Amino acid sequence: MEQRDLVIGEIRLREVTNLALARLRLGNASTVASPQTAQLPARTGQCAGSDPAFLCLGPGEWLVISAKSSAPDLVHTAQSSSGAGFAAAYDLTPGLVVLRLTGDAAPWLH
Repeated sequence: MEQRDLVIGEIRLREVTNLALARLRLGNASTVASPQTAQLPARTGQCAGSDPAFLCLGPGEWLVISAKSSAPDLVHTAQSSSGAGFAAAYDLTPGLVVLRLTGDAAPWLH
């Protein structure tokens, strides 16, 4: 994306920078019910938390987003949020971009 802030009519699309992004995957379904993961959203598309924020991507899988933590710290936080059992967390910061869609017509695009 060449432009980082694009306005077309009643829509504004802009890149949100300086975020750390990590992906958390749990190895088996039993760890999803552990006390450490009780704060994680369970339904796909559901979010929880403020910083870091957790977006449920599917069963046992979350996107973790932070404006305050560095990517290595975010990966560590994501892994420690998983409780007992197998969990993998990895840095997605260099591979993804976060876009914010706003404006009067934005609800029509959701």
